[in-house]
Amino acid sequence: MNDQIQPFSIPIDPAEVDRLKDRLRGTRFAPALPGEEWATGVPAGYLERVVTYWADEYDWVFHATTLNDLPQFTTVIDGQQIHFLHIRSKVEGALPLLLTHGWPVPSSSSSI
Repeated sequence: MNDQIQPFSIPIDPAEVDRLKDRLRGTRFAPALPGEEWATGVPAGYLERVVTYWADEYDWVFHATTLNDLPQFTTVIDGQQIHFLHIRSKVEGALPLLLTHGWPVPSSSSSI
C-alpha cells in the first residue's frame, strides 16, 4: 500500500448508478422480527423506506459531484487506507479540527 498522500475523487459512472438503483429496487427484505423495534435490529419498514429513497429519490451524481468539489485525499496509516478531506479554516490561527469515526478498532485493543 502507498503511504504517500494521494488526491482522491469519487468516480461517477451514470451506468453504475443505474445498476445500483436496479439492485436496490430488487432488494428482498426479510420479515420483521418480533420484539421491540431497534432492539432486534433495524426495523424492516424503516429499512424499506431508506432503500426506496436511495433507489428513487437520492441524487447520487449530485452528491458525488458536490463531494468531489472538496479537497479529498487518501493515505495509508498503520496498514489502513484512510480517506480524508483537508479544508483550511477561513479564520487565521484557527484551531485545527479532526473528525473521525471509531471503526476499525485495532485488533490489539481489548476494549474501548
